[in-house]
Parts: sequence; C-alpha cells; structure tokens
Amino acid sequence: GANYEIKHCSAGKYNEEHYVRAGMPGSSCQACPSGYTSAEEAKSINECYIDVPGAYHIANVYDSTPIICNTSEYKEAHRVYYGESSSCNRCLEGYTSEEAGTDSSSCKIYCAGGSYLANVNDTICSNVGIGYWAAESVVSQGEVGVRNPCSDGMTTIGFGTGADEMWDCGRILHIGDNKIYLRSKSKTTPSLNVRIDGTTYYGNMSTDIKGNLRIKSGTTTYSVYDDSM
Repeated sequence: GANYEIKHCSAGKYNEEHYVRAGMPGSSCQACPSGYTSAEEAKSINECYIDVPGAYHIANVYDSTPIICNTSEYKEAHRVYYGESSSCNRCLEGYTSEEAGTDSSSCKIYCAGGSYLANVNDTICSNVGIGYWAAESVVSQGEVGVRNPCSDGMTTIGFGTGADEMWDCGRILHIGDNKIYLRSKSKTTPSLNVRIDGTTYYGNMSTDIKGNLRIKSGTTTYSVYDDSM
C-alpha cells in the first residue's frame, strides 16, 4: 500500500525518470554541464542544450562556447544538444561576405555593368543581351539580378560599358556593311549627332580609337566608334 511518485527535475537539470517512495529521499537531479541548460523534466544529460546565435557554431563535441563562423560562411540560429556539434555553411563559389552571416543572403556576388545574374545561385554573371542594360550590381545568394529593357524600339550592344546605363539605349547607324550603335545621350565631346524621326542620337568620336567611320573636322580626323569595337 505504499504510495510512489515520479521525481522530476527543474530546468537546467536532468535525471533518469524513476519512482521514489512518497516522503522518502530520491536520487538527486544533476546540473547540466557548464554553458548548457535544459527544459523541465529532462531525463538525461543528452537533453541538455545550447541555443547558438546566428553566425556562430559549436565546433567540437562537448564544447560550451560558440565560435563565430569565418568570412564567406553563414549559419542560422540553432540548438545544439550535449554530445553534438554544428558546422557553418560556406557561400557558393563566386559568392563572398566580409563577415560571418546568419543566412545565405549574406553571401554576395558582384556583377559589372552590362551584366546581371540570370538565375538563382548562378556563379557567373551573364551579359544582359542586345536591347537590354544593367548598372553594376551586388546580388545576394538565392536571388536573381535585374536587366532593363530598352524602350521605343531602341537597343544596346548587350554587354559591358555599352549596356551599363539607360542612355546606352539608342539606334543603329548602318554604313555599308558596318553598323555603329548610337546612344540616346552623348558621352564624348565632340560626338556624332544623328537625327532619326525627330530624336537625336549620338556616336562616340575619338582620335585614338580606330573605327570604320572617319569624320574630319578642321584639321582633325575623328573615328566614330561604339563599345562593341
């Protein structure tokens, strides 16, 4: 007719579940190892845990001090139980971060003007393509880049400095079998001005770059060129 009860431990302690006779002393609860805690009624040391903040990890089994991840690594906030360890995630090839991050968005890839990240987690930036432009950009891992279409039937060379701003959108000047991409806003002084359907477009002129079209002004001969040359 003896009465028995279950002995439970408070948070931060543990003990195997067992029965003790009412009013009699039972096995004492054990404190979790230093740095670890537990929920109430933990039944073993393996239920002791550490809540690790984002950007940190438990490098070795039984360690109690979280270690920060390296640059170009990330780790979300997580729970590690006694006897376990955790590791950081590395950024994809081509992506970097200046400091440890809490998720993959801390990993970045740089795309030069005239290029963009075409697909999620691409490791190489792609040319924007003819008729598009894009300024230089930094894109997070897991995201895609943006390219901007030219309007009103205008176009670009589709890559590099000839497609890195909206003013690169323009018309094509055909000279025999050759073509020159004209911008919608002048970039050189002087420049070739070509009026099409009431709008003026501009071709770069230089004495240093040799283009297929040459224009003489006074005693100076200029070449008209674009960034595809």
